[in-house]
Amino acid sequence: MLSRIVTFSKNGRATADPVEFTVPAGAPRQALLTDLLPGDYTVMRDGKPERNITVTEGAGTLLLPVEAGRTYRVISACKSLDAAV
Repeated sequence: MLSRIVTFSKNGRATADPVEFTVPAGAPRQALLTDLLPGDYTVMRDGKPERNITVTEGAGTLLLPVEAGRTYRVISACKSLDAAV
């Protein structure tokens, strides 16, 4: 059985702010990220791009398989463009 990590925005509203978390050691897990604005996101694992994923209108969530001991950061495509300017 997989354990889950669940994230929420600080104010309960949908956001495109980056989400970062480290997975504790132990069994394989899934991460459920909630309160996300629709759009394209990049999933980074230990500082390296792992995959691109899209949050659809009305869903506002991502469910990701994650590995124990790894650090993940999920960045909105529009936020990563802002950082490049």
